[in-house]
Amino acid sequence: VATFLLSCGLQIVVHSLKVTDFGGGALVGVVVWAAFALSQGLNARFEGKGASLLVINGIWYLVTYAGFGGLVAVWR
Repeated sequence: VATFLLSCGLQIVVHSLKVTDFGGGALVGVVVWAAFALSQGLNARFEGKGASLLVINGIWYLVTYAGFGGLVAVWR
């Protein structure tokens, strides 16, 4: 469910900005990642979870958001 909501949200943002190439979509995905996923991931530090968990999850979500953003931009 969360992945579906992520792809729908990225689709709205990418199409609102009229991005049509993979690189631009990936850039939008990175910005959305920095605004939402990274800020939420930092809360894990306050929950007492280790920094390695933050780095692993952060990189995974960065790749996911950039990939989804790029795919949504070129999807017709």
